[in-house]
Amino acid sequence: MMEPNIQTEEDYKLHKTKIERIIPKLIRNKVIIRMDEGGDEEEEGGGGNNDENAILLVHPSHVSDD
Repeated sequence: MMEPNIQTEEDYKLHKTKIERIIPKLIRNKVIIRMDEGGDEEEEGGGGNNDENAILLVHPSHVSDD
């Protein structure tokens, strides 16, 4: 996995913005799943109370193109 080379605050903000856009798309496409406190998969559009501390997992049926 390639790690980004973040050297300035501007680089950090750019990478953060990209990630904030990519993660919801991966959840919608069922590549990653979001777990709630009970351990059950949340439904699409579920308004979880604690988005910052949500647990994200790669869907067990997802096959990577690596």
